[in-house]
Amino acid sequence: MGKYHTWYNGVTDLSESIKINPNDLGLLRGFGLFDYFRTYNKRPFQWDWYWSRFVNSAGILGIPVELSKSEALEIISSLINKNKDKEIAIRILLTGGDAPDSSTMIKPNLMIRSEHIVESPNETYEKGISIITHCYNRDMPELKSTDYKRLLSLSSEIKRNKATDVLFYDENRISELSRSNIFLIKNKELITPKDGILKGITRKTTLEQLAFNEFKITERDIQLSEVFEADEVFTTSSNKKILAISQIDGKKIGEGKAGEISKYLLQKFNELTKNW
Repeated sequence: MGKYHTWYNGVTDLSESIKINPNDLGLLRGFGLFDYFRTYNKRPFQWDWYWSRFVNSAGILGIPVELSKSEALEIISSLINKNKDKEIAIRILLTGGDAPDSSTMIKPNLMIRSEHIVESPNETYEKGISIITHCYNRDMPELKSTDYKRLLSLSSEIKRNKATDVLFYDENRISELSRSNIFLIKNKELITPKDGILKGITRKTTLEQLAFNEFKITERDIQLSEVFEADEVFTTSSNKKILAISQIDGKKIGEGKAGEISKYLLQKFNELTKNW
């Protein structure tokens, strides 16, 4: 495993050597956002889309982004070249900056760091994962916030149920998993929530590059009951790629393993990234 580096406000160093001011508003007030993506063939995957989403998140919070897209890509390329791993992940973190009065934003802090990729075992893509449901409506859903307290507070419950993740719903309408989007398949139709979610880049890739020519696609409100009646369910994210969900709240989905369409879309995703 190679050494990981971080660029922080213009200075690049080994990640463990980076020091953050305890007055940072991200630490004191949770006033921060991030984005996260990975490389394929040592190239950032869907860079244009990730950068657009990052800038959109910053706009929602009103934190200025003081790097241009090309400057950010130059830094990211440098971090990739410094690391000896075959592939790495990149995390861009933006906070309200250091605030001597603990509340007023003066100048934001920007961090770009390389990280080890945590990937799902190959056998998981065949058998699928188990998740639980939880009634919760995420604040500012189109913002990729650093606020993950709900997920972390549920960690013991997820583990107790031998699950991998949690699916959020509110007023019986599902939204998303804690760190990924959800798709249902019913009669070969792909159905995914349209509103009240963070619109993931792997979700966008699935909709616009993998499935649009071959399947009927519907973006709409989805009732929680529909999830249990689906032929297949899968989730999409940077690390999970396209990963089947085979059990929800202890109830088997479909045949209780990855379905044919889920596996087919994963195959198409792998073909896309192989030649990225």
